Amino acid sequence: MAGDGTESFVPIFNHSPRCIGGFVLLWGMTLCAHTWILWGIIEADIMQQAQNPLEPILFHCVMVLVLTGVAWLPIWKQCGRAMFVLLAGSTAFLGLIGIFGSMLAFVLFLDYLRTARPFDEWHEELFPHENKNISEELAERLRIASDDTSGNLSPFLDILNFGNQSQKLTMIALITRHFRPAFASILLGAVNAPDNAIRVQAATAVSYVENRYMRHSMALEKQLEVDDVKPELLLQAAQHFDEYAYSGLMDDLRAMELRKKALHYFHLYLKQVPNDRKVATAVVRLLIKNKAYQESVVFLESLPNDHGTHDELSVWYMESLYQLQDYDKLNEVAQRQYKHFKSSTDLPIHIIECVRLWAGALHHG
Repeated sequence: MAGDGTESFVPIFNHSPRCIGGFVLLWGMTLCAHTWILWGIIEADIMQQAQNPLEPILFHCVMVLVLTGVAWLPIWKQCGRAMFVLLAGSTAFLGLIGIFGSMLAFVLFLDYLRTARPFDEWHEELFPHENKNISEELAERLRIASDDTSGNLSPFLDILNFGNQSQKLTMIALITRHFRPAFASILLGAVNAPDNAIRVQAATAVSYVENRYMRHSMALEKQLEVDDVKPELLLQAAQHFDEYAYSGLMDDLRAMELRKKALHYFHLYLKQVPNDRKVATAVVRLLIKNKAYQESVVFLESLPNDHGTHDELSVWYMESLYQLQDYDKLNEVAQRQYKHFKSSTDLPIHIIECVRLWAGALHHG
């Protein structure tokens, strides 16, 4: 489908007078043709006339082929070909019974249309037009909430739990457009909502976000097949797979595979730009997320000896040592870094306190 999914939508059967008239006319002609075939067989039997048994079969096959050809004429495209194909198929396998069965299905379908909700109305409910003022305010709050700081998502969880259907649908539509990994928990929570419309839209949103990531992944890998040494492209691919893994919309195994792919491209990038500390930090973060603590330590120790003055890298280094239970080395690094950390304004206070604790561990026995 193109655009918002409505431009190329063709119904199962368009109940316009032209389409209804066309189907009824074709059905009537089919009924007459098949009745003529059956009457020929019956008359020959009554008159006890010899008849080639292949003739009725041949007439039946020709009639089915004509029906199939008519069903796929361009004039029926906007009518929806389902009923025309049903008529051809049921006639082919069931003969006269199939002809009457297709008319019964057609009548029941028209009866259903009297109470069915139009597609446009259903689509509008799932993706309502936005009130610009409300949407802009909500979009700004979503942008702020994407920082992942504690409590920022609480208003949106409240909407999901206590808001009316319209508020929930608007929120999910905006989250889809402004998706950040922090919003994954809201979408996954909406997938399990008791309201059918909320569940459908949330599932559609999850699928849309995943498809967007997948399409971008395929485009990047296609570019890398042509030029796999361009640093900017390697970095873009690594950051994309890192974000994809962090999206929160997939299982742990799939996320781990994406992190490995991100690590692969980060390593290729670092071979060309070895002094990019931001990328080095991303590599260590991914290694620790994959529980590759020994590999993290080896990587950090392979960096030039200035990583000790880089606050975030030092924190990850100590985290890796802690997970490996190398407490002596952890104490040594903490003692070396604590004086620098005391004057740092970039690190949270709880991390500085942890470093202080480990720096004084030997002194306190």
